[in-house]
Amino acid sequence: MLRQFAVADALAQAIERKDARLLVRSARPADLETPVALLDEFITPVAAFYVRSHMLAPQVDLRSWRLAIDGDVAASLSLSLDDLRAMPAASMTVTLECAGNGRAFFEPSVAGVQWGRGAVGTARWGGVRLADLLRRAGVKRGTAFVRVGAGDRPFGSQPPFVRQLPLAKACTRTRSSLSQ
Repeated sequence: MLRQFAVADALAQAIERKDARLLVRSARPADLETPVALLDEFITPVAAFYVRSHMLAPQVDLRSWRLAIDGDVAASLSLSLDDLRAMPAASMTVTLECAGNGRAFFEPSVAGVQWGRGAVGTARWGGVRLADLLRRAGVKRGTAFVRVGAGDRPFGSQPPFVRQLPLAKACTRTRSSLSQ
């Protein structure tokens, strides 16, 4: 399982630097929508990029924070932020869109954050390739999915926010193979 933690202080600072024209859909947790008028460039400026938070961001000490990779791997990994920064990085231009984008226009209306059309943005993202981390851990034959969890704490009876993706997809756009 891959565990990646949000950093509450960094999120709070980023929100303070956000464009004042962003629409507040929820103050706590923070859900900020980009007005369509600000989506006039191919790359969405960081200050105008929408914010989607399912839960409050946890407080994390970056000096002790670790990324854990375990489960169906030959060797579990525990990597610090410095370990990750020392690894080869890649970048890719990607458009992200919240699955609820446009929810405010549904008839009949449905529960959830009532996004208009601005829960979308395009950015150049960078960091260590997931495929490289999985190769380093030695994913075992027969593994079909990567399960990704986070350090966020659910509210009340809300389940933890966990996602999975097919292993083949986790490695598709890297031009690399786990068998190398």
